[in-house]
Amino acid sequence: MMLYFRLLAFVFIISFSGKAISADLFTIDGIKVNSTSTNAKQAKDNAMAAGQKEAFSKLLERITTSQPNNLANIDAAKISELVQGIEVNNEKITSTFYSATLSISFNRALVDNLLKDSNVSFTDKKSLPIVILPLFLDGQSNLLFEAENPLRSSLSATASANHVLNISIPSKGAVDKSSLTQNIENIDSSTKESILKMGQDYNADKLILIVAYKDADKLIIRMQDLKDPAGAIKEMSFKNSDLQVGEDIFGKAARNIISLFESQWIKDKADSNATSTKITLTVPFSSLEEWIAIRNRIENLSFLKSSAVTSLTAKYALIQISFSDDFESLTTKMNEQGLVLENTGTAIILRAK
Repeated sequence: MMLYFRLLAFVFIISFSGKAISADLFTIDGIKVNSTSTNAKQAKDNAMAAGQKEAFSKLLERITTSQPNNLANIDAAKISELVQGIEVNNEKITSTFYSATLSISFNRALVDNLLKDSNVSFTDKKSLPIVILPLFLDGQSNLLFEAENPLRSSLSATASANHVLNISIPSKGAVDKSSLTQNIENIDSSTKESILKMGQDYNADKLILIVAYKDADKLIIRMQDLKDPAGAIKEMSFKNSDLQVGEDIFGKAARNIISLFESQWIKDKADSNATSTKITLTVPFSSLEEWIAIRNRIENLSFLKSSAVTSLTAKYALIQISFSDDFESLTTKMNEQGLVLENTGTAIILRAK
């Protein structure tokens, strides 16, 4: 394995955080490249440029609701500036040929700025926890936690491949499924209370009850966020006659459900970003352990809309954060979490108490 890093800071980030590149929302894995040219260097350069372009396109697919037209023809040099690090595997080189499998990590802050300047709606962090309870009424029994539940298995497979949504689909729970029907609006209070208790166990921001049932050649989906008392019941329907060759109706329903949640999260995040304030903090530290502790605390601050390390040396880090409060409120909230903000006039310093 070979590692190529554009910034020294990235080396520190990987070393200090102890997290692999692939754990990040802004990292695209499995980019396969190959190129033939007049010499090995040119073949490699061509392959790397093509790989970075493909990875950037996949990143946009991941964090935006649609491919932005104004970024469709972004040049290779600009994409290269956004790249923070490249992990190279399965490399093969001859005098005229180059191939490899790449894992490409993009600089979160630089991508954020580019998308905001381009007026593109996007998310730069995973969603808050979403718990989904998929109930399938097969005409004879209610399938909820069972492996035989086709909607459950399709949703699990689709959710596991999604990089933006933080979805949990419980495999067990104290829910009286026999009391559940297609009429979500008439769910009895004791059943609803037991489902809400399950949501608390998962620290869920959204608790989605989905009821699916067949009606002639259609699959009907009804769903509601039980944590939102005023939330409307959403309905979808899928016809067998509309399926593509080899397409499964439950798989199609699952993809549409996950896509709906993803689009809503990105829209909400974009609306939130539009009203946020962004500042850069200077975070001094004296040891690796101190840096890890401070960064972990920052990443877990729920009142921050985003945070991204933009630079890192052996003595301090620069972290760009965004938040919706005024600076005084931010200072108070930081202080409550054992962190002190100091505005020196030339920099905003963050220290642990």
